[in-house]
Amino acid sequence: MKIKKGVALLLCVLLVTALAGFASASASQPASNITDSSFATESAATSFAREEIRHIVEDSLPNCIWNETTDIFSSMALYDYNDVCIGYVFKLSTDGETTGYIQVNNINNELVTYCYSFSGKPAYEGLAADKVASFIPSDYKLYFFGNFAYCTKLANGKFSPLDSVKEFTVQDVAAFYHDFLNEANQRKEECGVTNENTESIQNTTSTHSVQSFSLVTTSDFSNLYATRPNGTRQRVTQHCSPTAATNIMLYFRSTGDSPLSSSVGNSTIFMELYYAMDTNSISSSNEITATGTQWSNIKPGISSFCSGRNCTPSSLGKVTSITYSGMKNHLNDGELLQIELINFPSVNSNHSVVAFDYSGNYLSLSTGWDTDYHSYLYSGLSIGQYVYVGY
Repeated sequence: MKIKKGVALLLCVLLVTALAGFASASASQPASNITDSSFATESAATSFAREEIRHIVEDSLPNCIWNETTDIFSSMALYDYNDVCIGYVFKLSTDGETTGYIQVNNINNELVTYCYSFSGKPAYEGLAADKVASFIPSDYKLYFFGNFAYCTKLANGKFSPLDSVKEFTVQDVAAFYHDFLNEANQRKEECGVTNENTESIQNTTSTHSVQSFSLVTTSDFSNLYATRPNGTRQRVTQHCSPTAATNIMLYFRSTGDSPLSSSVGNSTIFMELYYAMDTNSISSSNEITATGTQWSNIKPGISSFCSGRNCTPSSLGKVTSITYSGMKNHLNDGELLQIELINFPSVNSNHSVVAFDYSGNYLSLSTGWDTDYHSYLYSGLSIGQYVYVGY
């Protein structure tokens, strides 16, 4: 999104001024020998967010419900492993109604819009809903390490992802965040993105129509049970991958491109994909596990399901050498992408999303936690692989 040079200069002045005042207050912060932190002040981030909202409204994106009255009504600060503020999630209202959010981060010393949604909820709320102990903003700081890696800090000094009971040391998260920043810089160079030359997003958008299609979420299937080979029943869990694939199947059925019968219910589609992908080793082991879906099982699982339901796609493949141009080409060809994001070096913390569209350097994703679409900056995503599906 295009930010005028004059505004960019003003933001730089605000940021430098704020940092000068903040430096002495944070002198006791431990220095990191892994990566340099990038500050984000609320005043600079707020000004940036408002300018970005204005440009999004001016670009008249499809499904945009923001207008000139859209403004910030609450904020959530994001911190790195050294307790340095690196961004904000701003919740928005339009004409007195809640209308999504925008997340602004300082990535490699540059303020960027990391993600936004016109009506969806921030990822940290979706993650917290999957955990028994909910995240209470007034009680905890929220830490962010890229992708959907939102964490709290425990009393023992370790970090715990909002959707997991696992614990990670400061060295673990610092190394991960360092890799995230390096990869973000590389992906930005790939896209050739700068504030001065970014194309208007309305001129580089693919053409998927989602008007007649309703997304499903992981919570839609959380009360289902699956049966292991020995007859042991286990409640469905760690099931973002079959949920993502279910959305792909439903989308192509809604467009009329897939011959998948309309008599096959959402839960049936999901459960067949759950077994076909061997999620939590449900089809191959009698041991109770919650290890999610192995990446190597996603494409074969989709293929197996489609074969069994006589709705074989015209294109189905897996890509591990990720480029934005390649992803856009698949979307332009009418395909959808099931993307595997890398959060932490733990299979339980990776997450599946579906890319339905793109605008400029933003991918339009379904996250699996709500029935809305979220635009994520491509250069801010750590993608391990994606499976493309087309009819």
